Amino acid sequence: MSTPDADAMFDAMQATIEAAISLTGAQWRVFDYGTVPTPLPRVYFLLSVEPMANPVGRRMSGDDAPKNLWRITVRQCAKEPSEARWAMGRTDIALRGVRVPVDGGVTTPIRFERAQAPEPTDDRRSEGLSSWTCSL
Repeated sequence: MSTPDADAMFDAMQATIEAAISLTGAQWRVFDYGTVPTPLPRVYFLLSVEPMANPVGRRMSGDDAPKNLWRITVRQCAKEPSEARWAMGRTDIALRGVRVPVDGGVTTPIRFERAQAPEPTDDRRSEGLSSWTCSL
């Protein structure tokens, strides 16, 4: 398997989070930065996926293959703080410990890295932020 590109990793994480959202019956979506429609949805998620430095070819599992490290960052945007907290919980359900298929491989279990509680924004909305890591 070749190294997945950021687009393949983004698509896999977007599908994973949206699947967890759909289980609740909600119609909220995950967007890339710069692609959120107007008017703004009441609740939406902004996803960023980026490769991380792996200076020593760090292995994240018991096999012999070096792993490519990835950081997944999700901004949970909502009209109300309680909705942003709900979105943060849904992100946690979607990602924590999950192994996601990407480009013919499967990630290591996704690990929670950090979170920032919802805060008010300039446009009187609320946004939380969480970040996660995995390797592939």
